[in-house]
Amino acid sequence: MPTRLLNGILCIVAAFGVIAQFVMTGTGPADPAEPDPGVLVSLIRFFSFFTILSNLLVVISSVPPALGREPGYVQRVLRLSALVGIIITGVVHWFLLRPDADLSGFTAVVDAITHVVVPILTVLVWLTVGPRGLISRAVVLGSFLYPVLYAGWTLAHGALTDWYPYPFIDVPTVGYPQALTMAAIILGSFALLAVLAWLLDLALLRLLRTRQEPRGESSI
Repeated sequence: MPTRLLNGILCIVAAFGVIAQFVMTGTGPADPAEPDPGVLVSLIRFFSFFTILSNLLVVISSVPPALGREPGYVQRVLRLSALVGIIITGVVHWFLLRPDADLSGFTAVVDAITHVVVPILTVLVWLTVGPRGLISRAVVLGSFLYPVLYAGWTLAHGALTDWYPYPFIDVPTVGYPQALTMAAIILGSFALLAVLAWLLDLALLRLLRTRQEPRGESSI
């Protein structure tokens, strides 16, 4: 029951953050003073943010445990991708983007939900209720597809449109060497965190099984 309840709460909170962000910026700029690129371009840009995609992965991967269903391989890959992706979202936001943020009101609340609340809640739910034993070598390797595809899309889309979702990979401003270096750092961090999550999951699974083993009666 705690597994279903906590994953259900996580799914609802993450979905609220994504929907609220979409209402504000999904089909046009939040600030009327900013130039409007049009609905189609706004949609493409909205789903080009790592934050949005990672929050969406949290929503999708929380559904099976919230419903009490055993996830298959694809869902396990999505679960690990969501966990690592949302951790990176929180860390990058806190150290690279938050110092330059100037938000207020409801916009600041939604920003905090997608960048701070969901990352913390995702980690806490995964640590406390899991579910455990869903990560394997194949799942770890499968999870690498997410950051690789994202990096490829970001650089290709940016080269064609001259638009990049984050300033630290804005090629016209920082240049390709720095942008590629940052992308490599994020890819390496993703791989390291995925492996660490696998090892931690194995350790927590062993601890759980040890606690569930019946204790032998002491002889008199």
